[in-house]
Amino acid sequence: MNQLQRPGGTQRISTDLIAELTKYCDITAIVLEGKDIQYPLPESVTLHKLSDIDEESSRVKKALNTVQKIRRVTQIIKELQPDTVLSFLPRSNIANILGRRYSKVNYRCVIVEHNFNSINYEKSLTGRLFLAQLKRLY
Repeated sequence: MNQLQRPGGTQRISTDLIAELTKYCDITAIVLEGKDIQYPLPESVTLHKLSDIDEESSRVKKALNTVQKIRRVTQIIKELQPDTVLSFLPRSNIANILGRRYSKVNYRCVIVEHNFNSINYEKSLTGRLFLAQLKRLY
């Protein structure tokens, strides 16, 4: 997940889904951003917060931090050897797709998109570049 610190619909859906899935399987959650969690997770869930990677405001730093986070996600996937990885929102979807590619772990890669990416990213040059990358990966 991108983050769980905002009280958004995707965050609520993902935490509800995690709570339900813990009845049937072991769950590990990876959160890319934020130190606080708005919606609590069940105690049985192993949580990896990647917010220790510096959250800089410049676009270049954010891009470099995203690369670091994708590397960390890939390492976690290699260690855990999951059957399925489910991700929500663009950056976590990218981390899921690239994590599968670079970890060489053969798992079901399930991505869920809750945004209107064409609306959210078409206004700026960096947004359009990000949207092009999404289309290429999806």
